[in-house]
Amino acid sequence: MIPSRTKDFIRYFFGYIIVWILAVYLFSFLRFYGIRDSRQITRQLDWQIMDGLTNLTILGIVLGVMFILSDFILKNEWIKKNSYSVIILFSIVIHTLTFYLTISIFILFLQPNYAGRDTTHLLTVVFGSKNMWVIFFYFNLVIVILNFERYVRKILGPGVMIDIIRGKYYKPRNEERIFMFLDLISSTTYAEKLGSLKFTELIQDCFFDVAKIVKKYDAEIYQYVGDEVILTWKKKRGVWKNNAFNSFFSFEELINKRSDFYTKKYGIIPEFKAGIHFGLASVGEVGEIKKEIAFLGDAVNVAARLLGMCNQYKKRFLASHEIIQLAKEDNHLKFQFIDECILKGKQSPTKIYSVDGNSSD
Repeated sequence: MIPSRTKDFIRYFFGYIIVWILAVYLFSFLRFYGIRDSRQITRQLDWQIMDGLTNLTILGIVLGVMFILSDFILKNEWIKKNSYSVIILFSIVIHTLTFYLTISIFILFLQPNYAGRDTTHLLTVVFGSKNMWVIFFYFNLVIVILNFERYVRKILGPGVMIDIIRGKYYKPRNEERIFMFLDLISSTTYAEKLGSLKFTELIQDCFFDVAKIVKKYDAEIYQYVGDEVILTWKKKRGVWKNNAFNSFFSFEELINKRSDFYTKKYGIIPEFKAGIHFGLASVGEVGEIKKEIAFLGDAVNVAARLLGMCNQYKKRFLASHEIIQLAKEDNHLKFQFIDECILKGKQSPTKIYSVDGNSSD
């Protein structure tokens, strides 16, 4: 199975390449269609009708690649933790610089008609022209639109916006899902000790670390509820390499590696507990003013009940018999039968297991 991270990168890479090619085509059509004046930049850049598509395609690919490369700069943790207005500002500055670099590369190296020309004079003519300013504002508008789209996608969650547009869950449907409820231990004590603002910062940092684990283990973030985060997997993704189980221990390892950061900033090292279950969930699109994909049913309820029983059994990670049956053989994981009881809202008893181990990295 191809990891979802690899699939996401492939979609991300080719998606932006196609978007930028289409953006270049659209600009060329809107700006230069029907123009025959030899003084226009179409002639200066040798974008004749016969070879125009080739040049436009090459330019679109180069712009897409440069946009993707500049994105890696924007993935810096300091930038990501700033407000979105700051992120947009950094994005515009970095993408503008890469845009001018791209245009320079395109003109100097991909336009054979300019071989041997005076480079300084050529760049002065092109970058000092009125047409170049029009190009500059157009592509910056594209950059702002792309960043806004990504921001909306982050609010809704990966794939949710596409599902809403497609109407995938307009009519409720049943899906087999794995759900994990992840909750901060002693959150009330921490809130009293730190105060509400500092405690909120703690939650922000913890969830920032959760996000690092989500993609690594093919998980989806369903909801944030106070100091609790709900992760979900489709059956195939959660079972593969025991992703659903190993994600918890990998998250613990990450917190421990950052223990100096948490101790210095908050005076504590946060610990989490979790409940996990596999079952049937009804999923549908809800809301009018604010759209959301909602999950209801056994898979969600049992996982929530197991989380609530962690304190009762003095365990950090509890799992149901249904999810244990899906586990692959793994020396890093240990399952121990704890109890069999009827959970609130259910009529049949549920076998409860504790899970111990560490990530298999």
